[in-house]
Amino acid sequence: ISLQLLSHTFYTLNRKSNISAKTKNYHRQMTRSLIIQALIPNVTILLPISILICQFLTRLETAEFVPVMFIIIGTHSIAHSLTLILCTRNYRRAYILKVSI
Repeated sequence: ISLQLLSHTFYTLNRKSNISAKTKNYHRQMTRSLIIQALIPNVTILLPISILICQFLTRLETAEFVPVMFIIIGTHSIAHSLTLILCTRNYRRAYILKVSI
């Protein structure tokens, strides 16, 4: 469903319509930003938990593996915040202004 929505969104943006090129470009940029922001929880939460579940079900016991997965899960909040700042132009500008002062 997600892939269908993404392809429809880009298809609609590529069609000739009555919105300006600047607006189309903005929508493309925001759609890409949303894709990246949606990947962060998948990589930092769903993937490690899925790996831990598979490890449990296969009864594979490695003591070093579990702490690494929890560290990755723990990076979710900072990764999400950084992604939001880096992907959104206004937030990025405000951050650069704050840091440069």
